[in-house]
Amino acid sequence: MFKIIPKSHLSAALILAVTLGNQAFAQATPNYAYFFDYLTPSNVTNTPPGYAVIGEANPTQRQTWTADGRIVGMSTALNYGTGTPNPTLWSAISSNFSSSTPVVNKQQLAQNIINSALQYPGEFPLSSERTPTTSNGYVIWAQDFEKDTSSTDELYAGVTAVLWAGRQLLGTDFKIIPVPASYLFKTLGGYNSSNIVNGVGSTPYLASLGLSAPPPPSSGGEWNFMSLLYKNSLIDGFLGQQYAVNNSDALPGSVSSDTLHFYENIPYAILSAHDNPPQLSGTPPDPKWQSHYDGDMPFQAGVYWGQEIVDSTFSPSTYLAPTDRPLTSLGLVPEPSAVSLLAIGLGALAMIRRRRS
Repeated sequence: MFKIIPKSHLSAALILAVTLGNQAFAQATPNYAYFFDYLTPSNVTNTPPGYAVIGEANPTQRQTWTADGRIVGMSTALNYGTGTPNPTLWSAISSNFSSSTPVVNKQQLAQNIINSALQYPGEFPLSSERTPTTSNGYVIWAQDFEKDTSSTDELYAGVTAVLWAGRQLLGTDFKIIPVPASYLFKTLGGYNSSNIVNGVGSTPYLASLGLSAPPPPSSGGEWNFMSLLYKNSLIDGFLGQQYAVNNSDALPGSVSSDTLHFYENIPYAILSAHDNPPQLSGTPPDPKWQSHYDGDMPFQAGVYWGQEIVDSTFSPSTYLAPTDRPLTSLGLVPEPSAVSLLAIGLGALAMIRRRRS
């Protein structure tokens, strides 16, 4: 993965290398996504043209809305297991992981995981839905993941397994942009990435999938959980929930300082709440809240709607100002070492020499 380097540290050759490397991360047109508890035809009608709509929809609805030019984010109900006092996502899918032996039939395992993890597996998107319609509408997988009562390793293993399954079934070109609860995208509670990808003791966890964890930070501990997902190409970015109210360190649209640091820059945007809790209501702030985003995303900010009927007169731009803030600029990605800078610089110069010759 390519790491973005602050320009103040770069020579002209390094700037050239970064520019070439970032061509794939062109910004989307300023836009919003609405995440609905009630994704209904009337609520889609009440959503401004051009906005992405996220929630639970059947294939016929998705086909109708993408034909109208909508980006539709599919988030189906998860199955948190049965027969336990505290059902969890891991309890629903753990029977698929009884061995550390590398899996042979990845497609079959992936389908088994989706069948176990989703309450309505038939709603899961098809890989063909990634292709834009003549009106430029298409489907992404924008699954909502929430904290459950499992141990931290089980919690993060469950989310990783479901996203791995989705990537196998949807393919590498399908946009997978989960909507993790703040607990998950901040990586609170701690977890052990080695346990998840290699297993521990008699628990294989996801050892059969052949995943790898980012190298540990020099200071010890773990990188942000999103880094594990992104390094293994399981996600293309994330839309992080940030629903704190009256918290000066966790304003709507922000990535707060309690977020665990990322191994590298990852495309992202932030989902603020219209209601439940009522963040984007009442008197608009002055200045507007900056809603952080970065990278190749189909939207730059999001609004969660918990109420049953969407207010068609609401304008998110009254409250939020989408602001390009790479995780590097937020101090959440480590600065490269002098050795790394030198290596990148030499590589850029070598590339220039090859082109001239």
